[in-house]
Amino acid sequence: MTRWLGLAPGLLLSSEALADMGNFTDGFIYTLVAIGVLGVLAWTLVPWLVYRSLRGHGIALRVLVAALVWTMPAWALMGTLAIAAL
Repeated sequence: MTRWLGLAPGLLLSSEALADMGNFTDGFIYTLVAIGVLGVLAWTLVPWLVYRSLRGHGIALRVLVAALVWTMPAWALMGTLAIAAL
C-alpha cells in the first residue's frame, strides 16, 4: 500500500508540479479543492437518502425530489446573490 502511495504523486503530477508543491499557496488551493470535493460527495448522500425514503412513490417523483434536494445549495447561493444585487 505504501509503495502505491509513493507512486501516486508521480503518476498524477508532472515533475514540475511536484517540484512546485512546496509553495504554501498551491498547497492551500489543493486543500480547498479537496474540501470542496469531499463536501460534494458528502452532500450527495443526502439526496440518496431522500430518494430511498420515497420508495413507495413513482420513479419520476423520486428522481425529481432527489435532484431538487441535491441542487438546494446552488439555489440558495443564487438567491443570496440575487438579494445582494438589489
